[in-house]
Amino acid sequence: MKQYIVAAFWAKQLNKKEIYAYQASKRGGYLRCRIEGNNRITISGEAALVAVSEIVAEL
Repeated sequence: MKQYIVAAFWAKQLNKKEIYAYQASKRGGYLRCRIEGNNRITISGEAALVAVSEIVAEL
């Protein structure tokens, strides 16, 4: 998922803090991308659960 790279690029090109995008994939969907500063981007939108996993780490 590289939406954050595309969002940062187009927000800069269009001189905007918030852009809306379409995820052109098999499941598709609309995204709201907001540039928050400090190299942070908030991405929101509807989601579908496609996998469940567990990460186990020994510390």
